Amino acid sequence: MGLWQRAKLVFRARANRALDNLENPGDALDLAYEKQLEALQRVRRGIADVVNDLRTRHEV
Repeated sequence: MGLWQRAKLVFRARANRALDNLENPGDALDLAYEKQLEALQRVRRGIADVVNDLRTRHEV
């Protein structure tokens, strides 16, 4: 690994650590929870669509 690559790696690691320290854990958890709820809603909607399609096919 060259000197320049190592310097970039160290800089990235320090920048990530600094950003992690600035991040509020409560806000991060709230955001993750929101994303999970949205994903759950998409899954439920998808299941409802599949059930509707199956019902429609059986009626025809």
